[in-house]
Amino acid sequence: MKGKHDFQIDAEVKTNNDRYRLSLSVGLEGGFSSLTIISNNRSSISYNGEIIAPDKPKDNK
Repeated sequence: MKGKHDFQIDAEVKTNNDRYRLSLSVGLEGGFSSLTIISNNRSSISYNGEIIAPDKPKDNK
């Protein structure tokens, strides 16, 4: 189910030798992300992860 803070970005990259289809999904409320890359000449690859806020830097005073 897609929430109002979920984003889907699809792109296609063409080179002289290949074509790549990229699909990036990001859910800010659930903290998930997924990237899939599909190539005409190679195996597809996927990455899945969790989005978390970085730690705030400590004050060195």
